[in-house]
Amino acid sequence: MAAPTPTSVRLDPELKRQAEEVFDQLGLTANTAITLFYKAVVRDQAIPFSVSVKPLEEYSPVVEAMLKILNEQGALSAPDAEDDGPDDDRGEECSSRDE
Repeated sequence: MAAPTPTSVRLDPELKRQAEEVFDQLGLTANTAITLFYKAVVRDQAIPFSVSVKPLEEYSPVVEAMLKILNEQGALSAPDAEDDGPDDDRGEECSSRDE
């Protein structure tokens, strides 16, 4: 196995706190949870959960917060041809290394 690659993401601090509470209850670190997500994407060649258009009140508070942030950053709309994605400096930076 190759050496782990550092990965950095910007997260809303409240979203991060809420997700890490769930990870703690599951006995996972954020690193392990992210690695599980990546492995599921590779295995299934798809996002490992349903992505649909539903009113936000139908989602859990964590998913609702995540969707709100993605929408504010424009990540849920189709990017322009010249757009590299959101360059948002809001939120908290979170670094992880594969385990």
